[in-house]
Amino acid sequence: MKETFSHTIKYLTTHLSLLFIVLGAGCLFISNFFLKDIISDEDYGKYSIVITYISVMYLFGILGTEQGFLRFSFKREQNTIEIHKSQLILSISLALISSFLSYIFFKNYFSIISINNGLLFFGTLSVVLLLFLYNVLRLNEDYILSQLVANYWKIFLLIVTLYFFFFDVNDFDCLINAIFINIIFSCVCTILFILLKVKFIFSEKKINLWSTFFHFFVSIATFTIATFIDRFVIEYKFSTREFGDYFYLSNLIIAPFSILQNYIGFKKLVKFKKNFTISIFLKQNQDVVKIGFLMAIANIVLILILSYLSIVKFKFESYFFIIILLCIIGILRLYSSSILSAFEAKVSMENLKKSNIYVILITVIILFLQLFISNSMESILIFVALIWLIRSLIQRYLLIKQFKK
Repeated sequence: MKETFSHTIKYLTTHLSLLFIVLGAGCLFISNFFLKDIISDEDYGKYSIVITYISVMYLFGILGTEQGFLRFSFKREQNTIEIHKSQLILSISLALISSFLSYIFFKNYFSIISINNGLLFFGTLSVVLLLFLYNVLRLNEDYILSQLVANYWKIFLLIVTLYFFFFDVNDFDCLINAIFINIIFSCVCTILFILLKVKFIFSEKKINLWSTFFHFFVSIATFTIATFIDRFVIEYKFSTREFGDYFYLSNLIIAPFSILQNYIGFKKLVKFKKNFTISIFLKQNQDVVKIGFLMAIANIVLILILSYLSIVKFKFESYFFIIILLCIIGILRLYSSSILSAFEAKVSMENLKKSNIYVILITVIILFLQLFISNSMESILIFVALIWLIRSLIQRYLLIKQFKK
């Protein structure tokens, strides 16, 4: 009895980081769900743009330098990390540059959204730095804390949303300001915590910093495009209100897949870095596809129930084919995550270069077709599914070929 209890506690502790991934995604999902009815359709479209902007900056803000950090930095002992000084300088410098350029872009391209200049810039910088801080904690094997850092702003967003709901508030400016203030607060607290807890040792080993940075930059850029290209193109081709409707629907469908996708990448990269075999890799690929199909079926059943019982006002029947395509994209994203975690941990620089060349060519061609040929959301999503599929197959082929040699 005692052994069973001990085993259960150990199992729950090991996978507690998954709870925070689920909690963060769940809070964002519920917030989107409630805000659709709280604020106007036009404001919801603007809110969708802001959340997409934050998501893109978190994923791409330091331009892939976090991958070099994970590849060349090591945990020497508890709360002691060996890092290259040049990596640290490059990451901070790029965080400042990309934050400033993104701030300028947002102010000019999304001028319909009024945000305080200071909040927008420092909020953007904080989002970008949070990814680096998250990876410091991740490398230090503080898995639970790292996920809390990554998802805290989403938890806070739900609190604000529930306040709006129960007290009948629909102030869009107040909502956006609260989001950015909270992100800045969480970034400052995390920086202070790491400075007090984690000791950094600067490595003297030579690394090919700029070549590594360039290829990881290209890799994360193509991943970001694959993740958000549907939103970019739909926002460009359709109205703010239509973009808001798509944002609502895509979050409803993709959220469960994203939770598992993030968890696979979060856990498996470090494990594959220590131990990788082709048999384990292929078995994981098969397992996630099976899980993906089950999740897609559950998603469709849930939507049918919501539609039949008229629990929400959204007209799901008008988006039937889009729902099916989003489920397919969700399965492909899961499949990609099972490949990408191993690819990032074990790929040789030669195969990383090959992958980048192939993926860039495919992505550019498909992006061109989306912008100039696609006139419907359905056709845009078909092209997105192709990007995920082809990208995954290229990386899988190169990785297996590398280890067979």
